[in-house]
Amino acid sequence: RNSKDKVRKTLYTMTESKGTRGASRVAQLRPGKSRQTGAARKAAQLGSNIESEAMDNLMGGMTSMWRDVFGQDDVALETTVVDSIGQRLTLHIDNVQGCGGQRHIKLFVPFWIVNTTEHSLRYKQENAQSLVSGTVSSLQRNGSKPVDGSNRNDVEDVKNASKSFLSSEGLQSMQLDTIFSGTPGVLTRLKSQGKLDPPMLACLISEDLPLNVVSKLAFMFNFQDVFSLGGPPRLCMQLFDSENNSPYTSSWSSGFGLESVGVTQIVGMHCKDGRSLEVSVSISVAPGRLSNYTKIVRICPRYVVVNQLSQPLR
Repeated sequence: RNSKDKVRKTLYTMTESKGTRGASRVAQLRPGKSRQTGAARKAAQLGSNIESEAMDNLMGGMTSMWRDVFGQDDVALETTVVDSIGQRLTLHIDNVQGCGGQRHIKLFVPFWIVNTTEHSLRYKQENAQSLVSGTVSSLQRNGSKPVDGSNRNDVEDVKNASKSFLSSEGLQSMQLDTIFSGTPGVLTRLKSQGKLDPPMLACLISEDLPLNVVSKLAFMFNFQDVFSLGGPPRLCMQLFDSENNSPYTSSWSSGFGLESVGVTQIVGMHCKDGRSLEVSVSISVAPGRLSNYTKIVRICPRYVVVNQLSQPLR
């Protein structure tokens, strides 16, 4: 009889799957567990299979439930970042599911503003009361300061980073950083570096400014309220020196749209001392992959006078 039991046990073991045999052996080796008989082990196996099927059914039901509850409309399309003084900027999110189930997530803003003048300009949406994140209104209300209190946006740090990022020829030799709203334009910075010669000026205000230079100078902007009864939202500019180095301050300009790609607009600002300032604003689509997401707003002088005489003129 013992030999028949051994044969029966051997045949039964051969019919078991590897996973079942491994699970039964682990169960036998657990402390405090007694060896189970064949019938008890078979019952345990059946119970384990039933439990696995129940778990699969439960997980399948939960997956179906989540698919029913959360759809494409539940994916976040934007998020908001806040600077060190509470000013806000909305980042848009492009969230696309790939063929393999992975997701490609891109963060972007609809507008880059590049101030290639010598003036300190501020920007806001027409009729809006608040300013966009990163705006500098005074030495105390400086939205360009990092929220962690570090000094990584300070001039010396940016100079070192620019030297390592760019080469040393032509435009690439400029010490570049973001022209924040409320800070002087890039022409003022070039004057301080002693590099504002006519060829450099011509390259800087040309339409073919390299993307790596534009990206270093660009200030991120978005409209806070895109729904308006009067049509698309409009941008306003103001001549405003947050560093108190210039006596000229203007009122806010009239609003102008940012939809007309390829069209140059002339924007006027009336200074408080009776003078006026006009700048040229051109809008282009960002090159390459950025073209689906961002427009570049270039602000240039309307007129450029180059004095090549030995005597100063005014």
